[in-house]
Amino acid sequence: MLVSIKKILGSMAFIGFLACFGVAEAQSCPDWSGTNQMISRSSDDLYSADRFEIVSGGSVYLTACSSVPGVGHVAETADLTLDFTNRSGHQLTFRVESSCDTTLLINTPDTDWIFDDDGGDNVSPYVAINKAPSGVYDIWVGSFEDDYCSSTLIIETF
Repeated sequence: MLVSIKKILGSMAFIGFLACFGVAEAQSCPDWSGTNQMISRSSDDLYSADRFEIVSGGSVYLTACSSVPGVGHVAETADLTLDFTNRSGHQLTFRVESSCDTTLLINTPDTDWIFDDDGGDNVSPYVAINKAPSGVYDIWVGSFEDDYCSSTLIIETF
């Protein structure tokens, strides 16, 4: 009985020790089931580009998420969700303009992940999806460094 009490007290002391030194909880990953803003657009609507002001970055470190591609930091929930109808078989493009080094993460209607860091001009991300399928696109604008900055997400069809 004495040995069991010592083991219990020892375990409790160890848990207390971990709590005192702030051992981090498990790393979260991007969650496509939540969003901050939802919009509906057709391929015809996006023939003229739509621009959305987004604060890039977040608490989720993509490299630590084995189920999601990419590097940098994003929010846990999508910055924007696009319910897209492609009436004309157009190419759907996403790009980011910002003064900081941004990244772009997209979850497609097929639940595939697309990531880009520097596919656009300089350090800007750019994603083009030929004959983009209709459906829901969850979009994260991240930052390469562990910081936040003002960014503009531009969505357009060609």
